[in-house]
Amino acid sequence: MTTSTARPTAEKKRKYSFTGRGRGFQFLGLVALIFWPWGTLIGACMLAVGHIESTEYHCARCGSKLGDKSAVLCPGCGAVFR
Repeated sequence: MTTSTARPTAEKKRKYSFTGRGRGFQFLGLVALIFWPWGTLIGACMLAVGHIESTEYHCARCGSKLGDKSAVLCPGCGAVFR
């Protein structure tokens, strides 16, 4: 008699966090927007970088935080991502 050890499947969920490096880049980007014209260009770039830095990935099944976008297995529930 064989037993199936198939792992459950799950999806990755993208969440935005306003803490850490992303928040710092966004704050400095807002401050830089005041200084026309170069500050505006630099500020817009810093806002974009801050948005990227604030992106986190979580397991949709259990909510565990993933190390990066390319994770294959959930560290919390062991689900395989599609």
